[in-house]
Amino acid sequence: MHIIRYTKIMQNSIQKSSYSQDFLAKQKEKLEAELSTLQAKSDSYSEVRESQEINPEEAAGEVAERFNTQATGAFENKKIEEIKGALLRIDDGVYGKCLNCNAWIPEGRLEFVPTATKCANC
Repeated sequence: MHIIRYTKIMQNSIQKSSYSQDFLAKQKEKLEAELSTLQAKSDSYSEVRESQEINPEEAAGEVAERFNTQATGAFENKKIEEIKGALLRIDDGVYGKCLNCNAWIPEGRLEFVPTATKCANC
């Protein structure tokens, strides 16, 4: 999803980011740290899913636990893709450009939601 939308931004972008190099470096560092943490968690969820066997006597509880683990893993994978997309946009100079209106997203919003792809108005 992000790669397609990322391509859309690149086709519509003429102006490169106007954010300071310091701001972009801090955002990149923050995103890379979060990516590392999420990838480690994702690996542990995969290991848990592969090693889980359901005990018939405790089947309901184990099924619920497995479902929660899978749901959490899916959420983490979505976040990983969002972060990778943000890192690509930083590298290509279009980080912070709204996907809908092509306006630059305010730094404050990006500090709060580093993977934001839309401005507050959109």
